[in-house]
Amino acid sequence: MKKSLILFIILISTASQAGVNLVIEHPRNPSHINDRYKIDCDKKCALEIESSNPVKGQVDEKFEAKVKAIWSLGIPKDVNIREGRVLYTITAMDGDKKIEFKVGHPNMYEGEELSKYLGVISYIEELKRTMRSELQGEKK
Repeated sequence: MKKSLILFIILISTASQAGVNLVIEHPRNPSHINDRYKIDCDKKCALEIESSNPVKGQVDEKFEAKVKAIWSLGIPKDVNIREGRVLYTITAMDGDKKIEFKVGHPNMYEGEELSKYLGVISYIEELKRTMRSELQGEKK
């Protein structure tokens, strides 16, 4: 009985400490290959950039908060985006919470949705720049 209780407590504490994950994909022009920016945080954050200039490594957990901030962004309404018009595909997980959405080209949005679009795009671009600078700073 004691062993079962201890095992149950360990499983619950492990599940409650599950990290966050993020995958950002976007097509690399002019080819049809997708660039991928991945963040996988547990105790440290593993960053990986799959692009024409790939790089990967581990950094401190400050990216965990950046991934969690995605839930507070104003996500533009999901419009019917043809595959050739997808600018970004974003998948983020935080424990049991998961969010997946696609962002199209700016001419697909108007008014408040355009404002949300601009906020999401600026956040993603800043996150990508921060990932690249952290990884290149780690190499030195």
